[in-house]
Amino acid sequence: MKKKINYLIVIFTIVFISIRANAEIKGSVSLNNSYIENPFHFAGSNPLTNHSINIKLSNNISGSDFGFNFMGNYSLLPQLSNSSVSDNFFQFAYTTDLDKDGTMNLSFLPYLGIGLNSGDLTGYNNFSLSVLSTLSNNFSESSIGRIGYRGIYKNYYYSQSLSFSDQVAFIGFQQFLETNTSINSELNLGYKNYTGKLFSFSNQKFSKNQSETASQLTANIKVGQSLADKTGLSLMYSQSWNIGSSNAIKAAFNPNLIFDKEIYDDPYSYESRETIATLTHFFDNEYKVQLSGFYFDKNYNYNFDFSYDNDVVKMQDNSYGFGLNIEKVFNNQFLVFTATKLSLNYQYLDNSSNSSIFNYISNEIGFNIKMNF
Repeated sequence: MKKKINYLIVIFTIVFISIRANAEIKGSVSLNNSYIENPFHFAGSNPLTNHSINIKLSNNISGSDFGFNFMGNYSLLPQLSNSSVSDNFFQFAYTTDLDKDGTMNLSFLPYLGIGLNSGDLTGYNNFSLSVLSTLSNNFSESSIGRIGYRGIYKNYYYSQSLSFSDQVAFIGFQQFLETNTSINSELNLGYKNYTGKLFSFSNQKFSKNQSETASQLTANIKVGQSLADKTGLSLMYSQSWNIGSSNAIKAAFNPNLIFDKEIYDDPYSYESRETIATLTHFFDNEYKVQLSGFYFDKNYNYNFDFSYDNDVVKMQDNSYGFGLNIEKVFNNQFLVFTATKLSLNYQYLDNSSNSSIFNYISNEIGFNIKMNF
């Protein structure tokens, strides 16, 4: 608890100093508390409570195309011997128009990430370098196209075998129709390297039957439809295909890695189909209510019993569930804060697998206070 209080003091100190130093700085501070019935994603998992603090700072340099952002998170996990997770990201932002009428835009966003954990999670301290670059073009007032690249290199100080790099090229298109309909589609081609090196072109193996690299094609489409003045429905479908071999099982069921999906549920280790439907309604008193339902199925590249026998059935998972999110915004000035948002969320998840250890049900509930300045 003392660490949490110290982190909170540091956050508010940064906020007040930043505001005094530069009026262009904007951001938010969030306090989150959640209860997760099955945080470790397998049968028999013990529940966890998570107390976290988040801060976001954004500073756009006046008269230029440059900006700087900071995003920090500190989470305390009492049931894990008061272990903590801290993720901090420093971002440089450059955005500019490439023509006089502003129809073509280029953005370049490099990140530096630092993950500092304590207690049972100290072994997963890490740093990361990542970049997101997007070239977008407004073909008309209702049609927008984009191409881009995003990449990350993540290095674990004490667990070098977990380090990886992931490179993704993408192309997308967004269309707005007169029927108050929006269609947003994207195609991604990804390449992941498991050697802890930025790039590798050799045929070395990490361990028995463990590929050094993997590649994957992912397509998704999201359709949004206005149903009434303050009510909307969105449908999202995504599918992935592995086009390069990967048998990434080295940490797929390690309970300590619950905060790093790239490790405990590596998306390159399976092909998937995902469907999400979300109904949103805004009330006159600035309440927002969202009800969502989802279904996922995953076909993994490794055996359901984690053996290396070529004759054994591969692991398969099917997940379904629903979620409820309620938000209320207060646009009242409080100290340096311009608005406060309260949110309450709940999620139910049922996961079925041909590997019995991954048959589980989970309930999660969370409460969040977010203050903008």
